Amino acid sequence: NAIYIRNTRTDDLVERLKPFLDEPAYQNEMQNPEWFRKAVELVKTDLTTLADLKNHISIFFDSQYRISAEAKDLLDKEPARKVVEAFASYLEKQDAGNQNLYAEAVRFAREATGAKGRALFMPVRAALTGLLHGPELDKIFDVLGRNAALRRLKYFER
Repeated sequence: NAIYIRNTRTDDLVERLKPFLDEPAYQNEMQNPEWFRKAVELVKTDLTTLADLKNHISIFFDSQYRISAEAKDLLDKEPARKVVEAFASYLEKQDAGNQNLYAEAVRFAREATGAKGRALFMPVRAALTGLLHGPELDKIFDVLGRNAALRRLKYFER
């Protein structure tokens, strides 16, 4: 099944996956077919069966956004909070249409906090997805977009 899913064209897979998200909690974001296609493209390599979709794609739906205990522990630490605040402060000042927004926000947070590597990326991942692992962070940001990312990051500001 997993091999079949990975090898299926994303557009075909999107149609097969829609019934698995036929709940009101998912309907708002699914009104944008291109957005949903990008989200499916990002998680399809993690699916073993089509029913696995909810477990992997829920990070993109505001209504399903939850913080894991591990992510909360990380975000409770001051250095992580400073990274999240710097990342959010950069996003606030920028236009949502900026194609380099994620890379620029990372650069700004690095310069503002001195954080590098995991100390830089893990707090952003934890705040954006509620998890400490998952798809590539730049691609997650691309699917979420500036406004959804800001909503999630703002939750952790003091």
